[in-house]
Amino acid sequence: MKIVKSLLFILAFSLISLSCSDNSSNPDDNDNTDYVSIPSKTITGKFKVMISDWSTGHLTKSLIDWNKGELMLNFLYSVTDTIAKTKINADGSFSITFPDKLSNKFFASPSFIGLNNNTNNLKMTIVPLYGWVETVEDGIKIDRQVSFYTFKDKDYSAPEVLFRLYCFSGAGDISGTNNVSGDNYNLSVQKGWNYLKWNNPNMIGKTIDYTAVNDLPNDIVFYIYR
Repeated sequence: MKIVKSLLFILAFSLISLSCSDNSSNPDDNDNTDYVSIPSKTITGKFKVMISDWSTGHLTKSLIDWNKGELMLNFLYSVTDTIAKTKINADGSFSITFPDKLSNKFFASPSFIGLNNNTNNLKMTIVPLYGWVETVEDGIKIDRQVSFYTFKDKDYSAPEVLFRLYCFSGAGDISGTNNVSGDNYNLSVQKGWNYLKWNNPNMIGKTIDYTAVNDLPNDIVFYIYR
């Protein structure tokens, strides 16, 4: 009799659990997370490998053709949140599409970095998306950060302009000065994925002036270090 009662309890509990479960294919929907709908963005390009050489007594850098084979490219918001991923082909070519919706938990008012002139009360991702490629060096897996830079000189001694990918909840203008770093922001952004760009502070001084662009320039270099 006790066994029958136990089985009936398990059956009843299972039915209650099934009736309360969410069959959505998106795991975040189970948390009733709100999403910000945005236009998707696709980036297409070809990776190079940056080589550093100290053999002459001073640092020189050069770009060589991709020689890493097929690898995965991941864009992460955090160590637990992969936003987009794709395969880098054996010749270094790739195409990656960033999604048309993003969890509201990733967004905050830009006032958190001192940007208080916000015409449309926009929100932005708290941190940029970083790209990572997992390579194998001497049998050991190493995560290499992806760099998106333009260079002033072909000796690649230092990047001239740097880019980081952010997402914005709408279109509008945002400006202000970070009261900790003193960096200046003068952003005119489109809804969705935008790049914050700035000149290399080692070339212009300590204060950084940030602007925003919707697309990368034609002379952008996609690379990882060897």
